[in-house]
Amino acid sequence: MDATLIAQFCYERKPPQWQPLPAAVRELQALVRRLESLLEMHQMEVNRLEAGVAALSVRESLSAHIAFLHEEIARTEKLIRNHIDQHPTLKEQRELLVSIPGIGETTAAKFLAEILDVKLYKSARQLAAFAGLVPKLHESGSSVKHKARLSKIGSPSLRKALYFPAIAAIKYNGTYTLDKPKPFCYSSSRS
Repeated sequence: MDATLIAQFCYERKPPQWQPLPAAVRELQALVRRLESLLEMHQMEVNRLEAGVAALSVRESLSAHIAFLHEEIARTEKLIRNHIDQHPTLKEQRELLVSIPGIGETTAAKFLAEILDVKLYKSARQLAAFAGLVPKLHESGSSVKHKARLSKIGSPSLRKALYFPAIAAIKYNGTYTLDKPKPFCYSSSRS
């Protein structure tokens, strides 16, 4: 039944044929995801060391592993930069991305690895939907009055990569309306 339904869908809608990722993007994606793993491992080991391990041999082991991870992180970041530099399309796209205030080389690399190719998307809204950054309305029964939230359907890595640049943009852009710029303001309910 499922195969029949899929075949009928394809016959009626004629979706574009799937294309494998270019080798350059596959490699960049692997490097970026490796960097994320190394950064997570590094943070876990730092947390363990800061937790106050009593055994000297364990503290020494943690310190040695942290130093190793630090070297691997630096090596992987260099591999990512070199890889992008070797591919003119990726390099051009990185240069465009880093020209945006709040986007650095790390975020640009993550963005390029996750969106695959900006030309695959027909509009900015389609790319935003891929990243899970479009509003999801809650319209069910008595919950009609709830605020819209991010759909979070899409690439969690891409959302994570764009979080801090978005905060920087909010803080330093200041332009929220066409009338008058509003400065960034943080208010806390705690005193």
